[in-house]
Amino acid sequence: MGTRTVGVLVATTYPVDVAVRNGQVCLTGACDTEASPVDVVVFRGSLVEIVRDLAALVGRSFLPPAWALRFHQSRWSYRTMANEI
Repeated sequence: MGTRTVGVLVATTYPVDVAVRNGQVCLTGACDTEASPVDVVVFRGSLVEIVRDLAALVGRSFLPPAWALRFHQSRWSYRTMANEI
């Protein structure tokens, strides 16, 4: 059996400490949430399963084409294409 792990998604703008020990999840609010709900989703499984389930919940991240990433890097940090590659 593969490695099992825990992933925690806490949907709030308030500061929250999340601790995972021995498969147990503990949330500690660093301040009063002013009665605002805090959504917590706990994922259990392999890393691949957790990422898959997270993507199903919130959507997949957009990754721009490789040329766009190189353009951004070269614009701000590299002088020539040879330095970039």
